[in-house]
Amino acid sequence: MKDYIKKYWYVGLISIVFIAGIIAVIVNSQTGVVSGKKADGKDVVYSINNTNVTADELYEELKDRYEAPLAAMVFEREVLSRTYDYTEDQKVEAKLESDQTIAYYKSQLGEEKAQELIEQILQSMGYSKDSELVDYYLNASAAVTLVEDYFESEYKDDFIEKENPVIMSHILVSVPQDSTMSEAEQERYVEEKMAEVDEALKTDDFATVATEYSTDTYSAQQQGSLGLVYKSIQFHDEFKDAAFKLEVGEISDWVESPSGFHKILITSNDFADVSADASYLQLLEELYPSLKGEALFKQAEILNFDFSDNPEFEAQLRTSYGLGE
Repeated sequence: MKDYIKKYWYVGLISIVFIAGIIAVIVNSQTGVVSGKKADGKDVVYSINNTNVTADELYEELKDRYEAPLAAMVFEREVLSRTYDYTEDQKVEAKLESDQTIAYYKSQLGEEKAQELIEQILQSMGYSKDSELVDYYLNASAAVTLVEDYFESEYKDDFIEKENPVIMSHILVSVPQDSTMSEAEQERYVEEKMAEVDEALKTDDFATVATEYSTDTYSAQQQGSLGLVYKSIQFHDEFKDAAFKLEVGEISDWVESPSGFHKILITSNDFADVSADASYLQLLEELYPSLKGEALFKQAEILNFDFSDNPEFEAQLRTSYGLGE
């Protein structure tokens, strides 16, 4: 199961659980104050500064913000569960994710409250009361597959042509920010470091030299790797102009940018490597914000989903995915 699940779909679950948890805390903290209390014949959920908030008022306050995301989750679950049969490996990985999540909430809320809360959340997303959190993670895994497959069939060629995605590494020699050094001393320091890098590259591979010499400490810890780089990324133009002229395996001459001086290496432009990068799916989400919605509605069409009895629901879903009417 891909890390993307943890980083993105998982956030959706955590957010809803957090919201529900806040409401539960509010209600529990006010139990002694509002227990059995009514306003205009309606149950009061909580009171703040002598102002009563009823259950209906709380629902109206929250529904516009959370009704659409919850409806989308129900729709996604139906599409995905009718599309995919899960392998035993996927089931094992989903069970592991589920167990970790449940263990975390049990440590925070206690076993009984955690289980009750998770069951409530799952039901709010369209799962039956007998479902387990593992079902959520299985569908999350399927959603990743659906989006990737749809992207590759509809947008991959356009993406490659416009963005020229590659896996890239660099070695940075930055100008020391030392107020006690004169400009001439700073220049001499940089020249010496660049000469050391050039000499090291004669005998050692790029990753080894980057780890030892690069002043970009983050990428140095990754053997110089910058991961997935593409034309519209927010890098200095001087860096990008030089980088995207390189062939795979070619090391650049020294390239000056506001960050310092770089040696640049394109390690791969193979799409399999590009799509395996940890930031790949996040990038797709940024460049193609309606991608997930398009993929889901395309699959719903294949599955003969019929919205004719509830066009408002379809319109709400399309709006929530940025698809319009």
